[in-house]
Amino acid sequence: SLEAKISGEVKLGILPTVPDALTISLFEHLSVKYPGISLHVKEAYSVNLIEWLQSGEIDLCFLYGPARAYQFQSIDLVTDEIVLFSPPGILEEKDNIHVQDLAQLPLTMPNRPFGPRLIVDKLARAAGVQLTPKFAVNSFGIAVAMALAGLSHGIMPISSVWQLAAEGRLELRRILPGPAERLLILSHSSMRPQTRATRAVRDTICNVQLAMRADGKWRTTLDLN
Repeated sequence: SLEAKISGEVKLGILPTVPDALTISLFEHLSVKYPGISLHVKEAYSVNLIEWLQSGEIDLCFLYGPARAYQFQSIDLVTDEIVLFSPPGILEEKDNIHVQDLAQLPLTMPNRPFGPRLIVDKLARAAGVQLTPKFAVNSFGIAVAMALAGLSHGIMPISSVWQLAAEGRLELRRILPGPAERLLILSHSSMRPQTRATRAVRDTICNVQLAMRADGKWRTTLDLN
């Protein structure tokens, strides 16, 4: 097939909050449909991904939108709700929490700039409060581990933590007054040629995330029903 004849190396930058299931599914689809493509994945926060994309170190990367914030060609992928994740049984049994009440919680949050934190900080400022984390940790994995250990709460896109909530290991709450949302976009570098292999990876990412959302494998909003 024509797809099987497409070959080349593609370097993709992944945000830590992009679900691992997407990356796994991407590799699976590429190995079947485009066996000639060699995909290299680097995980980092957006500040590093932007630098790598500008320098041409990577071909494509996920970023937090809107696309007009960057001088890249970008595709809007999905809007994720940003939620509070907590150890089970610590907070009152409600499915939401006001941003003013977040300031009273022991929070583990990354230093700025970090997309979800910037969004929630903006909500907090509008409500007249300042969020000061008890633990400043620039690691998504450690922030989740802190909550699993019962030490703190955190904020993340729901797609990053909903599986742990489904297993009963975390509780999720909507942040009011909201909306607390992040737009995930896929951007490509103008410093590197957009080859057939790059376009194939881009299109596969778009198709995979659509399929995951349709199958319920990528949750974008907190179901309060």
